[in-house]
Amino acid sequence: MKKLSKNNRGFSAVEALIVLVVLALLGFAGWFVYHKQHEKNDKKTTTNSSSKSTNDTSKDASKDSTKDQTEYFTVSEWGVRAAYTASDRFTYKLSDGNKMLTAISKELAAADSGCSTFGAGQISRMQGSDFATADGQGPGQTVEQAAAQNPNTYVKVGNYYYMFRHSQSACGSVDVATQNKANDQLKALVPTLKAVE
Repeated sequence: MKKLSKNNRGFSAVEALIVLVVLALLGFAGWFVYHKQHEKNDKKTTTNSSSKSTNDTSKDASKDSTKDQTEYFTVSEWGVRAAYTASDRFTYKLSDGNKMLTAISKELAAADSGCSTFGAGQISRMQGSDFATADGQGPGQTVEQAAAQNPNTYVKVGNYYYMFRHSQSACGSVDVATQNKANDQLKALVPTLKAVE
């Protein structure tokens, strides 16, 4: 009888196939775990980003709502505004080549239609080189000189000086105290005028 010779040279085909299957399973298991972990991290990052974005948006909204709660008396033609909390609301009309603002009080106009075109005072807009003729300044004195002597009367915003002028005549049948209140509210705005940003 013949003896069968043993093949001592390496793996048989079946053994090689088993090794390949095991390696493939290990590779798939590694990829599966990596993929799941990566998905989990992406989900966490997205959640954090969206919550951060939501928080940022709500912070921005609260800043905007705080900013929006401030009311302004704005003169867009002059590029100035003043924040105020007074109960009265003002509209205005410009005259004298846009150098004179006549304020109209909503409360006075509601009380008497005779107050629907004036009644809450006026604001003058002047350049420093203009002549100051109001409030007892001497002839030939410039607004800039008058403002230096009377800093509480004028406010400078940009290249212009602004000054409050009281309404000289009564409007309608509204009592003087109510008219003075409207004048005082407008007068309080003038020192706080700022350039519109």
